[in-house]
Parts: sequence; structure tokens; C-alpha cells
Amino acid sequence: MTNKRTIDTGKYSRSMRRQHRQLRTILLILIAGWAITAGTGYHMLCELSMQQTDTLDQLMELRQSVEETEAPSSAPKPEQPASSLGTFEITHYCTCSRCCGAYANGITATGTQATPGRTAAVDPAVIPYGTAIRIGDQEYIAEDCGTAIQGRRIDLLCESHEAALQAGRYTMEVIRI
Repeated sequence: MTNKRTIDTGKYSRSMRRQHRQLRTILLILIAGWAITAGTGYHMLCELSMQQTDTLDQLMELRQSVEETEAPSSAPKPEQPASSLGTFEITHYCTCSRCCGAYANGITATGTQATPGRTAAVDPAVIPYGTAIRIGDQEYIAEDCGTAIQGRRIDLLCESHEAALQAGRYTMEVIRI
């Protein structure tokens, strides 16, 4: 009779676990892509954690329900004049592991390449992803988020960790453009 412990720790079992993790990652990326086009973006993806999706069956059911949901209209939005969003606390970050932890890969919450001078991390409940904003004389796009970026706080991407520290923390008016 075969010992269950021997089977679970065997080479075949490790291979299956690795394939399971890879498939789970691919499905989460697909779900994130759909969520971004549906306007809920990274906020939805943040709520999906590996602990909540213990089995591949649960992921498959979630994927199927997402695909069955009708995508939002892609009709162009009417042009809006520039308007003040109010005063926000402005901080700075870079794509290093000290600033981004496990997400230090240079890819934003919306799936774009993080670009200094363009990328702004926002609370998507306050400023929706894709919103063009102006802080001082510089224009940014709201395309990232972070666990500490909540409410009226914006984190601007810098070239390096040293540049982010040097830029500091301040309060400024933010304009939607």
C-alpha cells in the first residue's frame, strides 16, 4: 500500500502544484484585465487573494462568471473641462522592492509600464484609473495604487529611491484635466 505522505511530496506532486500556481497566476491576470476594462481595475484584483482562491475549481467558476458578465459600453465619454479635485497629500515612490514590495516589477495596477513623470498612484475610489491630473506644472495619469494610498493621497513615481526620498512629502491642489 502506498503511503499518502510519499505521494504528496513526490516529484509529480511538486510539478502539479507548480502548474496549478502558474495557471492560477494566468487566470488572475485575465481577471485583472477584464476588471480594468470594466472600470473596477486593481481594486477588484486586490480583493482577490490567493487565500480566497484555494482551488482551481473556484478560479474557473470565477472566470466563467466574469466572462458571462456583460462588458461596459465603450462609447466615448463627453469632454470635461479642467476642474479642481481639491488638496491632496503628495508623496513619492519608485519601483524598488522597498517602495513596492512584491509588486516591484514596474507594471502598474492598470497593466501599463510605470513611467516616472507620468505615473501617479491614487485611491481609485477617489480618482478613477485613467484620469489625467495636473499637480503644479506637471501632468500625470492615475494608473497605479498602493496599500498606503487611501483617500486624498497621491504617490508620484520617481526615477530612483533616492529621488523619491529627495522629493519629499507636501500638500498641493490637484486638477483633473
